[in-house]
Amino acid sequence: MKRYIYGILVFLLASCQLEKEEITSITWKYSHGYRLGDILHSDNLKLQHDTLIFAGKRKAVVKEAKTRFDGVSELHIESLEGKEPGHYVSFKK
Repeated sequence: MKRYIYGILVFLLASCQLEKEEITSITWKYSHGYRLGDILHSDNLKLQHDTLIFAGKRKAVVKEAKTRFDGVSELHIESLEGKEPGHYVSFKK
């Protein structure tokens, strides 16, 4: 029984990885750490392989992009220069 409950919990707490197209189609709001801007969206954000291009310049690498069980998407980045981590969350207008 414990195994069954544990399996359900793991399933419910699991997150979904985002595809490249999804990362650039979501509007992101700054949370903490390395900051590219307050709001990131398709007008100022491009993705080339795993590198984020912000305002025409290579700025950061995507470390993880996922959607949590509660529907909120998270973007974890790392600056190219200092390897400083940053965190953004999906923004609903």
